[in-house]
Amino acid sequence: MGFSLEDEKVYRCLRCGSVFSKREQEILPGFRCPHCGFKIVEKVRPSAPKRVRAL
Repeated sequence: MGFSLEDEKVYRCLRCGSVFSKREQEILPGFRCPHCGFKIVEKVRPSAPKRVRAL
């Protein structure tokens, strides 16, 4: 994988399962998987939950 979730948004293709960044995706027109061209992708969530201080 090798992507840092804090630096940029990371997506996963629902057809082939490849993980890619927004920068990699810009190769194709529209928003598609750069590996297989599938249109349906999901945003990968960070592994650690975001901590928010309570008031």
